[in-house]
Amino acid sequence: MRGLIGILPPLITTVIAHGPRRLAIKLCALDEYLYSIKRPFACPNALPVRLFSCENTPKPIFKRGTLVTAHQSIPWHQIETVLLDMDGTLLDLHFDHYFWTEHLPQHYAAHHQVSLSQAKTRLGQLIRQAEGSLQWYCLDYWSQQVSLPVAALKHEVAHKIQTRPHTMAFLQFLQAEGKRVLLITNAHRASLQLKLACTDIAPYFAAIISSHDYGAPKESQAFWQALAAQEHFNPAHTLFVDDTPRILAAAATFGIGHLLCITQPDSQQPPNPPSAFLNAQDFHQVMPPHAHA
Repeated sequence: MRGLIGILPPLITTVIAHGPRRLAIKLCALDEYLYSIKRPFACPNALPVRLFSCENTPKPIFKRGTLVTAHQSIPWHQIETVLLDMDGTLLDLHFDHYFWTEHLPQHYAAHHQVSLSQAKTRLGQLIRQAEGSLQWYCLDYWSQQVSLPVAALKHEVAHKIQTRPHTMAFLQFLQAEGKRVLLITNAHRASLQLKLACTDIAPYFAAIISSHDYGAPKESQAFWQALAAQEHFNPAHTLFVDDTPRILAAAATFGIGHLLCITQPDSQQPPNPPSAFLNAQDFHQVMPPHAHA
């Protein structure tokens, strides 16, 4: 209750400064965050509860279930800056899922002389405890936790690193349109460098930023404040694409004007349920027709 009371003053300030439209966006961003942090392992049979209805909220927040069906859904003429997540957005999240659920547990089991099942259980507990924090993304932290060279182990399965469908075409489209494109990722620098070396995405970015550079993950307002201070973009004319609803909610709270959620970050898994934001399974759905030629 104290936490909910604590958000009332900034919401009142929002109404005074920006009117009810911005308030509606912030309420839906809060709702998306609360919805996204529901932990199935804490209460497996619990159903997530939405606090606010987002059905009539103006863009960039969309009703849960809204999928991109035409390029008109994104007003490209208004977009000056495009912020892109890496894992699950530009790159197939299958590499990361395989590493953390198969490759690392195998090495953990052998090193600590436990069964594979026990290794997966222990790693799962550690991962859930750190989820959403900067440590969750830090390879140095995980190397200490599991007593294994995590960064080096990633190189063993680097052949699984690949871009998602239509990623390169989308980057080429943004370049042709003259958009300023930034890569912003929670990935540790060691993981980031490996993935850049295994793909051809690096030349398309004006800047490549890891949240570790700021000491705060993208879930935190401190990250967005530091990013804006360094890059000087206009939030109202910025598109941010990510596959994690809680991160998109943080961006909405900061004031990013256009938000897109990738619903199928892992090519080997079915799509995730649509978020409260604009949704797309791949970049083909958001590019105008002339970009498909």
